[in-house]
Amino acid sequence: MKTFTTSFAAIIFALSTLTSCGPAALDIDITELKEPCDFADAMLTVATEVKELIGEGKINDLEGDDKKEAQALRSKARSIENWFEIMVINEDDFDDCPSAKKLKDLKLRM
Repeated sequence: MKTFTTSFAAIIFALSTLTSCGPAALDIDITELKEPCDFADAMLTVATEVKELIGEGKINDLEGDDKKEAQALRSKARSIENWFEIMVINEDDFDDCPSAKKLKDLKLRM
């Protein structure tokens, strides 16, 4: 029984570690985005990374490598938006996604 408990705890720990580490924004393959919530998740990932990078400021306030990274993230966001239009995703379905609601709460100024 102790082995089972230890194994079970190890599995739970591994799963929580794996699920807490989402894809890095710049590594998102936009061609894999098919459903409205896929797009919402991707945009939230990008927006969260931008928010962490710029804090309460703007991209134009950054310098050097931080500015380059922020610009790359902004470019990724535009790519996702373009793919959203190409895939003809319903905006109402997008808005119903939990990540879309969190995205609105970020109030990101780019």
